[in-house]
Amino acid sequence: MRRYIPFNSAAHSHSSDSATSPPPSPKSPSDDTPPPPSSCSRPHIPHVPLPHVPLPHVPLPHVPHVSVPHVSVRKLFHANSSSHALQPDAQQESTPLTALSALIDEAIGPLGAPHSKYATSMAHDRLFAELHDSVQSRIRLETQFLRARQGNPQEAMTMITTTLTWRLKTNINHYLAHSAANMIHPDACFPMHIISNPDTCKQPVAYGLIRLLDKKKVDKLQFQNAMFSFLESIYFAHTYILDDMVIFLDFRDWSIRRNTPYRIVKDAIQTLQEYYPDRLGRVFLLNYPTTIRAAYTAISPIIDTGAKEKIVWIADDDPSATLGKYIPPKSIPTFLGGELEAVFPHNWPDVASEFGKTR
Repeated sequence: MRRYIPFNSAAHSHSSDSATSPPPSPKSPSDDTPPPPSSCSRPHIPHVPLPHVPLPHVPLPHVPHVSVPHVSVRKLFHANSSSHALQPDAQQESTPLTALSALIDEAIGPLGAPHSKYATSMAHDRLFAELHDSVQSRIRLETQFLRARQGNPQEAMTMITTTLTWRLKTNINHYLAHSAANMIHPDACFPMHIISNPDTCKQPVAYGLIRLLDKKKVDKLQFQNAMFSFLESIYFAHTYILDDMVIFLDFRDWSIRRNTPYRIVKDAIQTLQEYYPDRLGRVFLLNYPTTIRAAYTAISPIIDTGAKEKIVWIADDDPSATLGKYIPPKSIPTFLGGELEAVFPHNWPDVASEFGKTR
């Protein structure tokens, strides 16, 4: 009796195929597909890359342009100009000061490196030296010449070259060695004296006793020597700040006939304006008589408009209140109510006692 065995089609098919079919080929990388999940296994979660979401563009707030102080800019541009390690940004806005500096570099040489053709002839000139010695001195001179020419770099450069030529022809440095003697020379009749001390007063302060300029006694050459010595001393003092020179003109006992040599006064004003520009802060006129108006009317046409605006007429017997509106007490002599201990030449009258008699 035969035993009945049920037919299994799947097993039969597998056994027959395994005998006749070739061996399976190696799997390719694309065949690594995970098997379908079964009811009892953990479901497979395929890797889905996150989409690239760019950050939104947030514009920066507008910052208005702020001009950099000239000194700071020049320190960057000229701190090492001889090796050209630092150069100005081509995108920087040009200013009259930077334009004038470029003209000076081209004409007479950059800071610290003057052209060789000037190295000998101008080696001892104070103006030429200050154009190359330091950033601060060069900025000060550039600003002064620009102000004297209403901010025009070309005209300021012309004024600089004209001044250097004049200084070379005049041999201006010859007067410096004897400046004190020149200013008190009896034949000079020079009425100006620097009364400020750079150690205690940062403003150059000069006092003028105008009656000392006697046109019957004055020698023109000696007066010129004294004037050059005075201007060189007050103009190139390194401790003094820019555009702050204070001058007191005392007209006590002044006479329009005796103390007004028009030609000498005119030459002095023109020399100051053409070769020593924009150094004036204020001019205070003291103890002036009514006749001073006639003298001022005759001289005023040669005075620059900017200089006229700096003249202050002091009509008070006690000028301290008026002076205090313009300058600090350290720049006002004690006999005028300030704190400056003024020292005058030995051959001058006692100015302080003269004010003491009338106050």
